[in-house]
Amino acid sequence: MYRRLGSGAVRAILCLLVSSGARAQELLSMTTGDVDWGRQRVCLISKGTRNREWVAACPGFFWWLARYLTERGPVGPADPLWVTLRPPSRPLNYQALRAVIVRVNERLKTNLVLHDMRHTCALRLASDPEIPITDVQTHMRHRHLSSTEVYLVARPEEVIERVQAHQRGGKREPRVRTAWSYDPADLDVLLGGKSR
Repeated sequence: MYRRLGSGAVRAILCLLVSSGARAQELLSMTTGDVDWGRQRVCLISKGTRNREWVAACPGFFWWLARYLTERGPVGPADPLWVTLRPPSRPLNYQALRAVIVRVNERLKTNLVLHDMRHTCALRLASDPEIPITDVQTHMRHRHLSSTEVYLVARPEEVIERVQAHQRGGKREPRVRTAWSYDPADLDVLLGGKSR
């Protein structure tokens, strides 16, 4: 499925949208200097506050971004990160980004809008018991916790597991803690197929 998405740019954009919860304008205003390759994070200019904020991005984003930048050619740190692929090359604008999503929808037979990816990011993070809701708030760049709390949705199978553990005296199977990464299956959930 993921191969049908086209260029490295399209794949990088989708990975970034789903893993960072970036809003359209936050993504479009990025420069190449807003990517911290070593720490696997990106800097976004937050919509509400206009503050520059660093957020995590999934490893797949950096892989696809490297392919896109290799295809694109030399860039400087102040250059726009996202540019049109067809000559003449110019910074990607909102209409061009929407056109990317329209092409993705046509190829995958989906009906996504840009904000669906932000919602997917928030829902996946909020449903992870290892991530405090305040971390989700910070990652999503929500000014108020009440904006984040709408993503606290109980999944029936998880509720049953927790209640059964409580009924057994609170003993649950310990979860193995690993380094944080964004699960590639998240794109599968969003796009309805295999991401690799």
